[in-house]
Amino acid sequence: MLEARWDDCVEMARDQIREGAHMLDLCVDYVGRDGVADMAELAGRFATASTLPVVLDSTEVEVLRAGLEKLGGRAVINSVNYEDGAGPESRFAKVTRLAREHGAALIALTIDEEGQARTAE
Repeated sequence: MLEARWDDCVEMARDQIREGAHMLDLCVDYVGRDGVADMAELAGRFATASTLPVVLDSTEVEVLRAGLEKLGGRAVINSVNYEDGAGPESRFAKVTRLAREHGAALIALTIDEEGQARTAE
């Protein structure tokens, strides 16, 4: 990805499919890169190279949006939590709105403002 070798990235995904993957994880977050552009490029390529669901793995809402716009209802967002609260402008609220708008599934983690849950309670 850092060298814009997009076909090589797609071939890595195809290798994972051949090895029995049930979903493809797509994370483009890299300091100094344009995550929105990278996600749009790779999600668009994955959309035509595979029928598997694609797990969009980013902490940036706009990066997630770029992937969702390319995948047409075959996406899973990894992850949502209450790390910054549950208010209407929280990341949780923004990501769940995106998921609803684009028909994406969610992976939810048990994290809130106090950190990772240590017990079921």
